[in-house]
Amino acid sequence: MLFLKKYKKLLVITSIVIASLVLLILVAQFIIGNILQNRLEDSLSSSEKKDYKISVGNVKVNLFTMTLILKDVQIEPDSLLISQIKLQKWSQKKGFRINIPNLRVRYIGVISFIADKYVDVGSFVIKNAKIDLLTSGKSTIPKAKKVDKPATPFNIDSIVLPGINGAILNRFLVKDFAFNIIDIKHNDTIFQTKSFNVQIKNIALIKNEDDSSSFRLMLKDFDFHMSDERFQLPGDKYILSFDDMSFNMNQNQLIFKKLKITPRYSQSSMVELSEFQYEIYNCEIEKAEFNSLYPLNIIRSSKIFMSDVLIHNMKLSIFKDKRCPFDTKKRPKLPQQLLKSLKQDLYIDSLIINDSELIYAERHDMMEEPMVVTLGKLNVKVKDITSIFDSIVKGTVMSIRLQAKLQKKIPMGVNIYFPMRSIADTFSFNGWLGNGDMELFNNVTLPAIGVKFKSGYLDGLSFKARANPTYSMGEMTMLYHDLNGIVVRKDMKKTNKFLSWAANQIINKNNPAKNKENRVESMFFNRVMYKGLGNFLWKTLQSGILGTIIPGMDNKPKKEIKTVLGTDKKDIRKRKREEKKKRQNNLSK
Repeated sequence: MLFLKKYKKLLVITSIVIASLVLLILVAQFIIGNILQNRLEDSLSSSEKKDYKISVGNVKVNLFTMTLILKDVQIEPDSLLISQIKLQKWSQKKGFRINIPNLRVRYIGVISFIADKYVDVGSFVIKNAKIDLLTSGKSTIPKAKKVDKPATPFNIDSIVLPGINGAILNRFLVKDFAFNIIDIKHNDTIFQTKSFNVQIKNIALIKNEDDSSSFRLMLKDFDFHMSDERFQLPGDKYILSFDDMSFNMNQNQLIFKKLKITPRYSQSSMVELSEFQYEIYNCEIEKAEFNSLYPLNIIRSSKIFMSDVLIHNMKLSIFKDKRCPFDTKKRPKLPQQLLKSLKQDLYIDSLIINDSELIYAERHDMMEEPMVVTLGKLNVKVKDITSIFDSIVKGTVMSIRLQAKLQKKIPMGVNIYFPMRSIADTFSFNGWLGNGDMELFNNVTLPAIGVKFKSGYLDGLSFKARANPTYSMGEMTMLYHDLNGIVVRKDMKKTNKFLSWAANQIINKNNPAKNKENRVESMFFNRVMYKGLGNFLWKTLQSGILGTIIPGMDNKPKKEIKTVLGTDKKDIRKRKREEKKKRQNNLSK
């Protein structure tokens, strides 16, 4: 009791002081909040562009936690700008509409800034924000020619910010962020995200030791997450969507789940988008992993390096309407040519596709149903994908190894090797096919050569070839027995009985023939330059198949090979000298 009486007056005074301080802080919060809101509104009004209306619903300050809160930040284009976007006047074709319901800056280090000019912020949080980029589609007004200016890249290791000695943001969070690209002229959403979440921890600006006026950016942890998103890809033909996408900086791993690339329109409408025939893709991937992906290194050096890309359970469908004409002006590049032409440095150690399926379909003029080839149980491994000059000069060989079941029944394998250092862009390929009924090949042989197999059994097939961008040559061994074929009419609906009878009298029904060794036939094909690698490989194999089955057809590849290689000793010596010179020039570079 004596103790309480003795310090009662002190306790009362202390309580009054604390209560007064709390009251002063609360009053200060109210006053500072109003001042900040007024200053912010004045600042927005003075800097407001004539094209936009900017408003802030409320500004709050919490001095206990040093928190600044902005609510209902609205940036709206005015009606004149909307009209200009729709009409595409004065080269103004884009605008923004921004809505930020909640923006919080917490734990602001006022003392550290006053004392040391050091910016210390606990967290910067944006919730439920939405940004609409407003466009009017493709411009119909001719664009003025731009004078190319050398680009000045942003250097994250040399950031100049005068007036401070450093900075740290302990947590940056964007939650449930939505971003849309809207064609307001046609009332169409071109690009859309619905649930975009980003979290970055410990964002620091560290002063450079050799340059006290600049800072380098440091990130300790970075989490990026999106779910249930749908994007319209450039070209207005395809939609990219996924159930989930995540990136974790600690693991340096980007993961997509339920990734899809699908046509935006129906198959018939997609065909009508071009006067020429082209491939129409439809792809669904259960899971895609991109490993050893370092965003800061990509920003620093503009080089993309990855250890591997893993594709699990992909279903890829490719459709082509062969009733449309070819675009003979096309010049598709082979894979090694495409990589060498890239301006972006790229290296992926491995691309692995597991437990997948490829369905290729063609619609022909004289067939009621499309020709369909299916590769089931598809597994592919691509090694050493590179566009880097040093890697190419060192002799990197990109390889593709494929295993599958043709028409989901016959096991097969194909290996392709691309020596990246080859100036002539030569490459080689080999493969094999297991045993099965010849009738399984009718979907392929009917549109290609007008023949259906009525009976026969494939005992095995193997091939090897070498090629350049112009032609290919090699050898094939196709073993089979009891072959019986039917030649069809031009309408692909009825058989031609006479030609079928004649063909079956002359075809080689067995390989090997009775009491003879296996026949090995030559393959040769002059590439059609407006067609790609797939057609190039298939036509090479087709020459070997026809040479094996039809007597006399083997003479054509042999003759073409002799024409290309030459039989004269002088021609052979000349070719060898040229090949040696190319190798020496290649090594000197």
